[in-house]
Amino acid sequence: LEAMFSGRHPIKKLDSGEYFIDRAPHIFGLVLEYLRNGCRIAQIEDNFIRQSFHMELDYWGIEPMRNEKIN
Repeated sequence: LEAMFSGRHPIKKLDSGEYFIDRAPHIFGLVLEYLRNGCRIAQIEDNFIRQSFHMELDYWGIEPMRNEKIN
């Protein structure tokens, strides 16, 4: 996300001034919460959601904190 909005890459705004990020909203929301909370997130019980969350972290190049275990 940092690289996306750093100015190094052109990114198009919508007419409303918003940016459109074509990702699954529920999982992307978990990534945003993870970043907002200092790379911590509550345990994810659902296996599909947990795997999707890990895939989303990988997509964005976000590595979990060394001591942080995401179940």
